[in-house]
Amino acid sequence: MTKPVYFKPYQKEDIDLAYNRLFCDDLNLYQSQPEAFPGDNWKSMLSSRPKLKSVRMTAQQPELPARLRILAFNYLLKKGELPVKKELLGVILEAGVDDGLETLAAYKDYSVVYIDSRGGIKTWATLETGIRERLVNYFASAATLAEQLQPSDKPRFPPPFAGMARITLLLSDGRYFGQGPGNNLTRDVISGPLIRQADHWLANLLAKEKLL
Repeated sequence: MTKPVYFKPYQKEDIDLAYNRLFCDDLNLYQSQPEAFPGDNWKSMLSSRPKLKSVRMTAQQPELPARLRILAFNYLLKKGELPVKKELLGVILEAGVDDGLETLAAYKDYSVVYIDSRGGIKTWATLETGIRERLVNYFASAATLAEQLQPSDKPRFPPPFAGMARITLLLSDGRYFGQGPGNNLTRDVISGPLIRQADHWLANLLAKEKLL
């Protein structure tokens, strides 16, 4: 695991913090948010020296929030412990546009965070059945992409600039990513389906928001 980094693409303190937290690569960013996750598992993670046995239990419980599990897996990786099996837990898409950065994060527990280019943020803790079904297919496409990549041993790169895009996959054994011109990623036979699926289900979510 590499040293955590911190970027400020939105130039808004609270939004930049939310953005960096999406990657779950710095437990310290969550120290000021004791209410982030419910239960004793999170309280144990917040201690100055979490017990490895407790962290292992947290990482292996699929019913716990996905971001909590990613934090646990990353803590174990920093201690030199590899997971028993590789598991995809989060997908983050970033697209540099003319007026900033668009970020979409989806996690295995069906939670979603969207930050638009102006720094507006929307979060969905639970999703209805129809969207959940789309996310199952979305994660299947992401898993196919992960098979073509290797976990990165480099620090997280700065957010992509206009015209560029990045796909970050958060797995139990580390962070995987692919990046390039947005048009190229959209046309690619492996990353293209993932991006198009994200466009469709995000548009559906935002449309439902307007109807509420």
